[in-house]
Amino acid sequence: MFAREMRNAFEITAHEIRAGGGTVQLCFVVAELMGLIKGAISEWVAKITTDKSTRGRALPDLMTMRPPGVTREVHFAGPLLDD
Repeated sequence: MFAREMRNAFEITAHEIRAGGGTVQLCFVVAELMGLIKGAISEWVAKITTDKSTRGRALPDLMTMRPPGVTREVHFAGPLLDD
């Protein structure tokens, strides 16, 4: 959803970093990689330390959800055959 804004912000920052020279570029890359590693570790810790019932939760698949106003019988009856 915010991909364009994130990419633009990264490109602007990367352009400014390139003008700073090799040492600044190296520090930028190391900082970004450390942030990535820190985020991955925190997500794994959260995954390991949460209850199993919570870990299994996800957003519902809208393609398999029964639409509002449609009865269970109609929804699960299968496709209607129009001859």
